[in-house]
Amino acid sequence: MSLEVLPRSVPASLLQTRITKGLQNGRLNQQEAASLQAKLSQISAMEVRLRASGNNLSRGERNRLDRQLSTLSAQITRELNDFDNRRVGYWNFLNKVNGNGYGVGSGNGRGQWD
Repeated sequence: MSLEVLPRSVPASLLQTRITKGLQNGRLNQQEAASLQAKLSQISAMEVRLRASGNNLSRGERNRLDRQLSTLSAQITRELNDFDNRRVGYWNFLNKVNGNGYGVGSGNGRGQWD
């Protein structure tokens, strides 16, 4: 699939890279990556159809493609940051430090602390 024909407001190659890297580093699972990739492919196919007439894209067509790419970019950002596939950040640090993930201390799970 050739992505270079997409509008440049949000480069499709950047979106493709974000999806690929998210899958590689575990921030996206296979299902999320496949869904995002399918949306990117749909946008690319839509542009190919619009350009098939041999004319340049109209302003409205360009705006529509740009909106869809921007929406997809926001969806990628959401998926990359939804923490579905990993425990990172402060909670992961706490887990490594004390093994329970509930903060510093050794709570017994009933709200009582040593």
